[in-house]
Parts: sequence; C-alpha cells; structure tokens
Amino acid sequence: MRRSATLALLAPGAAWGQTLADRLKGWAAEGSFVGWEAWQWLGLGLAMLCSAAAALVAWVVMLGIQRARYRLAPKDFAPQPRRGMRRGAGLAAAGWTLLQFLEPLQMARVRPLEAGAVTVATIGLTWLAISWWDAFCEAIADRAAAIDRRAERILIPVLRKFVRALIGAGGVLTGLWWLGANVPGIVAGLGIGGVALALAAKDSVENVFGSLTIVFDMPFALGDWVRIGDVYGKVEEINLRSTRIRLPTGALVTLPNSNLIRASVENAGDLSRRRVAMSLPLSLDSAPDRIRAFCAAARDALQKVPQVDPETVRVAPTDIQSAGLLVTAVCWLDAPTWDEELEAREAIITELLRLADENGVVLQGVPRWGPAPG
Repeated sequence: MRRSATLALLAPGAAWGQTLADRLKGWAAEGSFVGWEAWQWLGLGLAMLCSAAAALVAWVVMLGIQRARYRLAPKDFAPQPRRGMRRGAGLAAAGWTLLQFLEPLQMARVRPLEAGAVTVATIGLTWLAISWWDAFCEAIADRAAAIDRRAERILIPVLRKFVRALIGAGGVLTGLWWLGANVPGIVAGLGIGGVALALAAKDSVENVFGSLTIVFDMPFALGDWVRIGDVYGKVEEINLRSTRIRLPTGALVTLPNSNLIRASVENAGDLSRRRVAMSLPLSLDSAPDRIRAFCAAARDALQKVPQVDPETVRVAPTDIQSAGLLVTAVCWLDAPTWDEELEAREAIITELLRLADENGVVLQGVPRWGPAPG
C-alpha cells in the first residue's frame, strides 16, 4: 500500500508511530486476543476515536466553508449537494485518519482493515467531488434558466451525469491504486474489453450517439414540449441513455436516445409565433347581413387581443356543409410559451362567442344567451 507520502504529511519519518506504539505497550496489560496483542486492541480503539473526531472536525470545517461562501454570495447550495459535501468530507477524514494508525499498530498487513479504511476514504473523497460538481452544475443551470440560455439547458444535464460517472470511475481506480493494484493494467484491460463490449452492446452505443445528437443539434431542451414519433409531451429529464417525457395525461415515458438518430423531432416549445385556426359552424338560418357583420366585428376584436398579430387576422365564411355554414378565424400569435397560447385562445374563443350572440348569428349546438338585435 502507498502510505509513505501520507505519513510524511503528519510527522517527519515514523517517529510519532514508534512513540505511540511504545506508550501503548506500556499502558496495556499482557496478553492477546485472536492474534492481536492487548496494546494493539487499545490502539485500534484509539484509532476509531480519532477517526470519529476527525470526521466531526471535517464536517464542522465544511459547514463553516459553506456558511462563509453564503455570506459572500447569498445564493446557497442546493440541499443535496450541501449535505453531500459535509458527509463526504467527514468520511474522507475518518478513513484517512484510520489509515495513519495501521503502520504504528503493526496492522498494515491486515487486508480487511486496510481495505475498509481505504474504501471509506475513497467513498468520502468521491462523494465530496461529486457534490461540488453537482453544486457547480446547479448554479450554472439556475443562471441559464434566468437568462434562457438554450445551449446550457441542454449541455448541463448530459455533461453533469457524464462527469459524475468519470468521478466515480476515478474514485474506484484511486482506491485500487492506493491498495497497490496495477491500475495501468486494469485500464488497458478495460480498453480492450470496452471495444468488445461496445460491439456486443450495439443499442447502448446508439443511445450514447443519440445523447451526442441532443448536445450538438440541440433539437430540444428541458421544459420544451416535443413530439418524437407518436410520443408528445414535456421534456423532464435528459440522460446519457434515455430522455424522459411527461405526457399530457401525466404518464412518464422513457425514450431511448437512439430514437433521436432516426426519428423526426417536432419541438412545440421552441416557437416564437403560433398559428391559430378555428372553424365555427353557423346555422343556415343566419341572415347573410348578420354573418357579414359578425365577421367584420370578429376581425376588429381579434386584432385587439394582446398576443395576436393584427396583420394576420382573417375571419370569413369558408364552406357550406349539411351541418351549417363554416366561418374560419385564422391568426398568428406572438406567444413563445404554451401558457401564453392558452391565454390567447381563451380570449379569442370568448370574443367569438360574444360577437356571435351580439350579431344574432346562431352557432350549431351552442344556445344563445342574449336577445338578437332588431
């Protein structure tokens, strides 16, 4: 195990370890248990206490760093990364401290104890690194949402998960290296095995390329309403392997990103202008002059709706059917979001119904609620 650099950080040489061992031998009684002498058991208990104290100190120090950072920038970390930083720092300090006692207590060759200490320290460091990365990504995501940077809203979800995977893999390799494993040989073996695995896992490779399609082509971002094949809904999550879409019914659909390579993507959330076309069935009993008056009044009223482009308003009879006379109202809305479009549609529909009643034209299947003009 590679501990020389670690011990050098604590004291010159191994003098502190020998002093600790001599004192413990003087304090402990004679005897042994399951192969360890009494002074070693005493030292192990001391090591556990020191590890717990180191974890507490690291937790408090990280809490102080977070509070100091909050005073400088009032925007606090999200709860999950904030807790992860403190817990990761505590675990890293506990495992690191326990490792320092293995050599003085002559327990360095006890592989389960050594592996346990290394595992705790590695998990703590990895957790701390991932929590810092998550906090950074959330800060960038908040800024992107505030100023509507589409590229960052797409890149951050994919890049966040990719870097987290890299940090996790780096933590595992670091722990193995710390225990004396041949990490370059492992990496080389993974490289060769990765090629074979990629050939076998064709669908997974396609999903990765689908993720790259999202990153580089940017067909949609989080929060957009999209239609991919037969699926229509709101994009809630973008992962390396799949994209999750919330349907209007509330159901959640998980689409493999490989679908994006072949399927066309219709993005309804990236519209700055939206077209509205409505057909109103009028009774054939409606007088022609009243129909003309209704169409003229509808054109004037729709041009005054805030989201409607006045130059695009068209209201006119378009067809005669057995059900009645069809009057079509067409216009374009300056409504970038779905909520703004719904608001404009509500204003248009209520105006058309009001004007139909005022001008004495009868909508098929819609009762009149006011007196017809004389």
